[in-house]
Amino acid sequence: MGTQPSKAKEPCVDYIDNNLLSGEHVVYRTKLHPIIFAPGTVVVLLGIIISIAYSQNIGLVVGVIGVVMGAVALVRYNTSEFAVTNRRIIAKFGALGRSSLELQLNRIEGIDVHQSLFGRIFDYGTIGVRGVGGTDEQFPEIASPLVLRNHVQELLPE
Repeated sequence: MGTQPSKAKEPCVDYIDNNLLSGEHVVYRTKLHPIIFAPGTVVVLLGIIISIAYSQNIGLVVGVIGVVMGAVALVRYNTSEFAVTNRRIIAKFGALGRSSLELQLNRIEGIDVHQSLFGRIFDYGTIGVRGVGGTDEQFPEIASPLVLRNHVQELLPE
């Protein structure tokens, strides 16, 4: 006779799930790659090295800068979503200031993947989507970009 606990939705899926059209469903969903945390991590480690080898005060300042960089990356990671549906590509960025992009699959001319050596090793890259009318959207640091591209290409009209 008790009430069922409410299921909290993951914050990363709210926008896409709440903006699906009638008859539309998600085919593939991805996020930014965790590589976005690398710069902050490197700066924190540099702060630790400076603290040990040179000056604790300077090392602390450098470490705090690294922590702030990591916090910014965490917000960016948690507030960015990417999905391929049976009708369109949807991307959303930001929490307070939100930016979103929705491209109908029948309006897409091509999709490109750009990966550096590290991108190939760690499976991340930039997705470039070319739309009819000259639109060219770039989505950097996407996890598994080749999988995303393959899902889009499977759904593109002949």
